[in-house]
Amino acid sequence: MNTSSSFMGRRRFLGLAAGASVAGTLSPSILAGSHASHPASTPPTGVFSTKVGDVRITALLDGVIPLQKGYFSGEEQAINAVLEAIGRADGNLPAPINAYLIQTGGKNILVDAGMGAIDGFGPGYGQISAALQAAGVTPEQIDTLVITHAHPDHLGGVLSATGTAVFPKATLIISETEFAFWNSVENLTTAPDEAKGIFEFAQIAFSVYADRVRQVPAGTEVAPGMTLEAAPGHTPGHSILRINTGAQEILMVADLFHSAELHTALPDLGFGFDIDPAQAAATRKKLFDQVATDKTLILGSHAHFPGFGRILRDGEAYRYIPVSI
Repeated sequence: MNTSSSFMGRRRFLGLAAGASVAGTLSPSILAGSHASHPASTPPTGVFSTKVGDVRITALLDGVIPLQKGYFSGEEQAINAVLEAIGRADGNLPAPINAYLIQTGGKNILVDAGMGAIDGFGPGYGQISAALQAAGVTPEQIDTLVITHAHPDHLGGVLSATGTAVFPKATLIISETEFAFWNSVENLTTAPDEAKGIFEFAQIAFSVYADRVRQVPAGTEVAPGMTLEAAPGHTPGHSILRINTGAQEILMVADLFHSAELHTALPDLGFGFDIDPAQAAATRKKLFDQVATDKTLILGSHAHFPGFGRILRDGEAYRYIPVSI
């Protein structure tokens, strides 16, 4: 893959400058214009917990990303029409960062870890540990970390601001394709300067958890009733998690979409942080078709908190509806 030409599209979303270091406080910096003019809000501790079959699922809110229309690429008139219809003609599309605590079989499994509190990511993030504590679980009690992909709003929370492991007893599970991509010296070397810090941070995180990182192929059962499946395009090893609760199947779709309304109405839209936008769109449409046909309950990393919803067909496109559980 030619990272120089394909990586990050507009390079606007959560860009980290090169030079993150484990010496002292980790300080990747935000690209000019990404957060400076639209600071993230600081939410109250966001926790929502429910029992589905034999599994307890707790949604944890890490913060809100101030996405805007400019992060999405496609036919502008169509984008504007959707924004007008959903009352977002100003182009502002705040997106939550959701992580999920799955409790089953006496185990505490955390799916993604949020942005974390590392200096430079901007204000309002790093809420996962507090949300866990509010749910009655300490970071030390997390047995397994399932990371859907290594972007900083999913991996950042595994490290403290001083570079130590936030979850000292957890096994970190990640797709072997995803691990290989971000841990590649060649990819780091050939990445644009604006992206190098993301590679460096991922490599630091993997090294801190080194003896507890488990790389798995697509289709691996990572915990009883929980299977990690490939959903490439957003990143090469971007993964979704299929959860069999004993009552119904739930699909945690990670970054299959970044705006529930825009990406369902216009599933071909590119997103500025997709590594392969065409593949991301193909994966999105394939999975939208599956979950709409099967009426599968989904969880989304950037769906409206707490992130439970369904994808319905709407003509030749789709529509997202939140679901109360």
